[in-house]
Amino acid sequence: MLTLALAAAASPAAHGAGRSDRFLTGPSGADPAAIALDYLAAHARGFGLDAGDRGGLRLQSRYRSLDGVTHLTWNQRTRGIDGYGTALVANVTAAGQLVSISGSPVPDLELDTAKPAISAEDAVPGRESARLVAFPTPEGAVLAWAGETLEGSDPYELVVDAASGRVLARRPLWAEANAALIYRLHPDRNLTATTVNLGADPSWINRSEGGTKLQGNNAHAKSFLQFTGDETEVAQVGGDWSFPAQFFTHLECPAFGCTWDSDNSFATRHTNRAQTTTQAFWYVNHFHDHLLAAPIGFDEASRNFEFVNSSGQGLGVDPIELVTIRGTSTVLGRFVYTQEGTAPTLETWFSNDPWDVDSSDSAELMYHEYTHGLTFRLVGSGTTLPAINQPRALGEGWSDWYAEDLVVDEGLVADGPASGEVMIAAYLGGAGRTEAIDCAVGASAAVCPGAGAGGTAGPGGYTYGDLGLIFAAAPGEEHRNGEIWGQTLWDLRARVGVRTARCIVTGGLRLTPDNPDFLKARDAILQSALVVGVPQGPLWEVFAARGMGANATTDGYNSLEVTEDFTVPANLPAPPAPTGTCADPPPVEPPGGGPPAGGPGPGPGPGASGPTAAQFAAALAADLRAGVRALGKLRIKKLVKRRRFNAVAVNALTAGRFSVALKAKPKAGKSRAAARSVTVATGSRAASAAGRYSMQVKLTKKGARMLRRVRRLSVSVSMRFAPETGAALARSAKLTLRR
Repeated sequence: MLTLALAAAASPAAHGAGRSDRFLTGPSGADPAAIALDYLAAHARGFGLDAGDRGGLRLQSRYRSLDGVTHLTWNQRTRGIDGYGTALVANVTAAGQLVSISGSPVPDLELDTAKPAISAEDAVPGRESARLVAFPTPEGAVLAWAGETLEGSDPYELVVDAASGRVLARRPLWAEANAALIYRLHPDRNLTATTVNLGADPSWINRSEGGTKLQGNNAHAKSFLQFTGDETEVAQVGGDWSFPAQFFTHLECPAFGCTWDSDNSFATRHTNRAQTTTQAFWYVNHFHDHLLAAPIGFDEASRNFEFVNSSGQGLGVDPIELVTIRGTSTVLGRFVYTQEGTAPTLETWFSNDPWDVDSSDSAELMYHEYTHGLTFRLVGSGTTLPAINQPRALGEGWSDWYAEDLVVDEGLVADGPASGEVMIAAYLGGAGRTEAIDCAVGASAAVCPGAGAGGTAGPGGYTYGDLGLIFAAAPGEEHRNGEIWGQTLWDLRARVGVRTARCIVTGGLRLTPDNPDFLKARDAILQSALVVGVPQGPLWEVFAARGMGANATTDGYNSLEVTEDFTVPANLPAPPAPTGTCADPPPVEPPGGGPPAGGPGPGPGPGASGPTAAQFAAALAADLRAGVRALGKLRIKKLVKRRRFNAVAVNALTAGRFSVALKAKPKAGKSRAAARSVTVATGSRAASAAGRYSMQVKLTKKGARMLRRVRRLSVSVSMRFAPETGAALARSAKLTLRR
């Protein structure tokens, strides 16, 4: 019989070694597992593990990520039974350097018996699965059953003493998003839906059973009929899954329209059941492919979510089980965590606050929820991320960042130079987040208001010291605290570029130990940068500005007590040579034309069919100068003269982006550095044909006020280069300003 007395058991003590400024060991040609175990033996006293303890370690997982790092996970074993929460994780570079080693193995993990006194069914009622584990306690290891169970509708993992039935541990296997995501293509009665082919990649629907199910190698999507409790398949009609959205326009509906009517819920709740389930299925597959591609590389060896792992790496049999429209709730989405080899569940609900929409129609929410699976599988041993306070806040921040990174990069959400533009959860009513993810530290309260009446965190972007201050009613609330981490990562993205940020943030996930706090997650990103040759100075400046400087401290992952610090460490090491995995590749012309795969990036080098970033910026600057001189009819010429702007400067940024500034001569007696400069536009470029680049330029708010009638600038530049020298042989350009 199961008793509900919690054992007074301490969690295994976490051990770890890792530095953000250098590797733990020098280069070596030895096997990565041997390198890690040799280090463990040489530092046995620090880890508290003698030769017998080390002999009880069994390698459970090993894979190599795109940055060349080999990731290894061991667990302790006694009498053929794995320890619970006793994993050891190590990460070794391609050159044989130990990046970090961490985990919670315990000394003298020994069971007296491997035979349980009670059955799995008695220990974990309603279990999905259960396994015997050696659970460490202060008095020694206890034989226990570990398995999944439901409490109401919420899944938990229970660890139950196999002799007495006591509950030894209980942890949630889900993460929620309360209107967490932002402006993305969603049902809009003012737009025409795009037709896509779900079978373009056969793996998306290769298990559809003749078109009777939305099911493939990556996901299986069903809808929930709330009034019957059934999960219902969505089958093809007429050979396809084309289900036009039906819109409602009752009083509180926004301009894009509602997708159901809460005042008439019985009749309308399932009106768009097939449409929203199909759309959610597309989102999940699209995000799967995005995460699989470089530089993220969430592949089969990394424990991704697929039914059949064609590479032969990983376990497989764990595609996403997607269940839409479970009902109406303040919880709009939930990802139910599972270990590799067991299919996780992604669930969505209706929303009726402030208007009636379905959360599964928001790709931002779907991407956010999927990212919970990414972080669970990559962090530490791939089994323990759900905890409380700092680990859960990190999970929400990572999910916000990966979702927003994609929708902004795809051009679905604008992100200019100003703060407060990338606000999360507009489609779902703006609930759940207090500030935009792009709020910079010190930004105006008008656009980044802080916690407001709900907490004491002030305006401007959040810093580490705001942990626990954003929502006074629940200081540990993970979505609000996660805003700190999400904004920090957004700063990082702006500083080093999209591709590099994806590379080192994902590399950092793989190097993050179990049960991390913000500072351990910071150090893991710095370690990843060290691996791939990204300079650490700009990264430290980002972290220090957010209060996570060199001298910041915390009482641990379970604590909200932190000490901020804004110090950038001195004498940072020079990075090793870049590995190339983080660098932006040259634009690649896709079949049929259009922008290159992966979005805009720096142009190819000399001898290629396009300009370098510096050459392109110089050409664009010349074109804009000529354009400004010629556009007197739009009063730009008068404006330039009146404000004494005498130059147009184009500043090349990362990832093919740039800004346009009007510059003025310094006043008499002032230095050149005092010259006035006003950023009037930002833009990005992409290859549209061999040697030709197209440009979209967005005016800043100040630029729009200054240039008045101008709404968009379009630029195309064609160049040829001498293969030997890279010198420009010929170029032509066209600049168009539209009112």
